[in-house]
Amino acid sequence: MKRISAKISKPLCILFVITVINPVFILTILFILLLSLPFRSLVWLLSRVFRPDLSGFVPPDQACFALGQAHNFPLNVAACAIVEGHLDVKYFWGTVSEKVFPLRTSSGKIVYIGLKRYWTLFLGYAFWKEDGSFSVKNHVRFYDYTGALALPLPYCDDAGMHQILGRLLRFPWRPNRSPWEMLLIPNYKGEEKTALIFRLDHVLADGYSVVELMRHIMQNHWPLPKFKLARRQVKFLEKLGTILKIQYDIARKAVMFYGTKKIPSLKRSGDLEVVFSVTSEIPVDAFKSLKNHFGVNYAAVVNACIFGAIQRALEKAAQVVPNKFLTSVVIPKLNHPGGLCIHAGVTFTEWPLKSTSSVQRLLDVQKGLEDLNQSSANLIYMQAGKVTGFFPQFVSTLVFKGINASGVNIGTTVLPVTTGKSFINGMEMSELIVGNGIVGDFDMLVTSFGVNNKQRVSFSVNKDMFGDEAIARNLGLFFMEEVETLLKAMQQK
Repeated sequence: MKRISAKISKPLCILFVITVINPVFILTILFILLLSLPFRSLVWLLSRVFRPDLSGFVPPDQACFALGQAHNFPLNVAACAIVEGHLDVKYFWGTVSEKVFPLRTSSGKIVYIGLKRYWTLFLGYAFWKEDGSFSVKNHVRFYDYTGALALPLPYCDDAGMHQILGRLLRFPWRPNRSPWEMLLIPNYKGEEKTALIFRLDHVLADGYSVVELMRHIMQNHWPLPKFKLARRQVKFLEKLGTILKIQYDIARKAVMFYGTKKIPSLKRSGDLEVVFSVTSEIPVDAFKSLKNHFGVNYAAVVNACIFGAIQRALEKAAQVVPNKFLTSVVIPKLNHPGGLCIHAGVTFTEWPLKSTSSVQRLLDVQKGLEDLNQSSANLIYMQAGKVTGFFPQFVSTLVFKGINASGVNIGTTVLPVTTGKSFINGMEMSELIVGNGIVGDFDMLVTSFGVNNKQRVSFSVNKDMFGDEAIARNLGLFFMEEVETLLKAMQQK
């Protein structure tokens, strides 16, 4: 009877959302937006009069990432590249000054002016402000943090690097200074290697902007395949069909939010601390073999292993494993304009979690990806962040809290792996780790990337999520175990 009742109630809920909730919600948002635009215009005029030092609004796509109180605990992004050889900081001073900052757009604007700006608030809105004391030496330097961020002695190894990255993802920026830095660590692992950490506040740029920036800094091409989940161009008839279908898809997503359990997470013992767990390097060919054997997408293999790792962690913590759960998913938009910007959107979807078989989970994840690709609701979600950016900054904070309250406490970003070798000043970049920081009430952000056909997956995790920090630190290992399980299943068949 419960199953019959559920089958009946879900269509009724969708119908109710389509006929009542959606129209009321859309009209309310439009009304609030129309009221806010005159006020936003007034704020801009007042800024011209009383704050001529401000350079203008942070664009809406970026303003929604202007998070944190007084620049504390921003949404940071960090990457660590391991280079085979000794790098001198003076090389980067020259490259950034002579190769990056002189770049201009077709209209004559400085491409990377954002590297000389930071964001600040005026009447509640996020504005850009020029860093009046900007010097490339403040941002590109040998690693110099002390205290809890000090390097381990006698040298930094992988475990020490992962611990440092976890803390840097949560570390605030110096006031009145553009929030980015490149930090060099010589003698990595006690060998003739250099670790290069690149960190920035996400408000400055998205992942593809950073990749393009690194291409200019390294003076080397990164062979990066196109992201398969990026929105494709659609024909007129498809657009017409999308308009007719979008109400239904939005309703399905709304019902999904209130019908799916949140991933269990224990109460935080104090201030949020981030554990950073990373997989070993995995050959892309292993994922491609699984992809071809089971007839799924590459992203399905990566996501299935992520979700399998989460199930293993929950079981180790003796917590209930939900059958399904929700995550945020980053989807790049087509035709990235270059420079520093946010040219991507965030959508939300439901995934399978609890499974008695890694293979079955993989097949179920493939179905979830197909549904994600076909859902027209993504068009709305991917514009929602931009709309949020038109409002005062506190609205972005409220939106993040609302997302978490709706059952989302995990986010995933699966990016393609570079297909060839990359070099810096003639020296090979042999490894690359990328991670995203946690903000608000999120408990985990998972990032997948890699270089030279070697996949790496990182887990930025609230250390209290599983009640045992050691479990959080083993998520990378659990991911590797999922890959091995799928490879064995492939060989058996």
